[in-house]
Amino acid sequence: MSQVEVTPVEGVEPFRFSDWNEFEAVIVAEEAEWSWLLQAEATDGALTVRDKVRAGYAALRRRAVQARNQSQSVRVMADAVTAAYAHDGALVHHAEELADRINEARKLLGDHGGIFVYGFQRGVVGMADAKSPDDLRAALWTIAPAIEDTASLADLLRRERTNARNTVRGIVRDSEASASAQNEEWRALLAKARLQSLRWARRRARRWRDVARAWDARYVTAVESIRAVEQSYREAMALQAPVEYWNAKATAHRTAERKARIRLQWFFPVALILIVGMFAGSAAYLLTVPTTALPPGLYFIASAGLAAAAGLLFWIGRLLTKLYLSEHHLRHDAEERAVMTTTYLALTAEQAASDTDRQIVLNALFRGTSDGIVKEEGGLDPSIAAMLAKAMVR
Repeated sequence: MSQVEVTPVEGVEPFRFSDWNEFEAVIVAEEAEWSWLLQAEATDGALTVRDKVRAGYAALRRRAVQARNQSQSVRVMADAVTAAYAHDGALVHHAEELADRINEARKLLGDHGGIFVYGFQRGVVGMADAKSPDDLRAALWTIAPAIEDTASLADLLRRERTNARNTVRGIVRDSEASASAQNEEWRALLAKARLQSLRWARRRARRWRDVARAWDARYVTAVESIRAVEQSYREAMALQAPVEYWNAKATAHRTAERKARIRLQWFFPVALILIVGMFAGSAAYLLTVPTTALPPGLYFIASAGLAAAAGLLFWIGRLLTKLYLSEHHLRHDAEERAVMTTTYLALTAEQAASDTDRQIVLNALFRGTSDGIVKEEGGLDPSIAAMLAKAMVR
């Protein structure tokens, strides 16, 4: 396997490795040069720098483990090393010029100052991250490395402290003014919200009143409807029995009418045949017997008997006809009463029947029923005037 050479920074010895073990050895050697930084007890801005450098070496190792697990060549690490040691990277080569400046600052300012200079040069921290005197001295040394006198550094630090205090006071004043403005805005917003809430509450109250009135109207309508239904139900229950009664009566009269019609259809042909037979038999007998052998009164008796028989047959036929007509009349009457009762129930269900209509319907329902037989078949009036009147009517 050919050896890989990576020059992270111009002017320094390149990294050389041909396998993953040699690459790990290179990284370990580079870490050893910065062991003072990686193992230092740092705070504030220096702590950020130390963690950033540790993360840089950890990232190289993770990339190596990933490539090794994927059976990739060690050459893929060339780009990762170059990116880690670039100007915007987190790592610094121990042999480059920047490393000398960092070590110089370490000798003058201590490990904490050296770490902050490392981060300041790499862009990891800035002046805003200088929160302790050590960080400030390291930042000032980075800007002006020639300042080594403690008195000068102290004077600069005092001026910097004064400027920082003035900046803090300005920030406090600005924050107080901002807080006061925010409080005013909040008061105005709360007043506006209170006004809006009152308007909303009034609108909702009006709507609730309208809804309550609507529900009251619905309640009254529902109660009236329930009462009307209850009254209709009572009317229906009161008249349902008459409807069933008259329907049953109509069915019974219809059956009786059909039977009476059948009797009439059979009676009149049979009666006609009997009359014709009697007259024909009597005539044949009288014609076959010599007139001298018969007494004269026999013809009168025969005529009277035939007339009486014929009258009897016609009287029976008339009675059967009246029975048929009576059943027909009673059937129509029962059907009319059932229809009137059903119609009245329908009108009551729709609340279209008044008290006058009720009285008319009830009078019609409970009127007397005449079958047409008893009146005409009652006792005879023996007076001559009554007999003449009946004959004229007929």
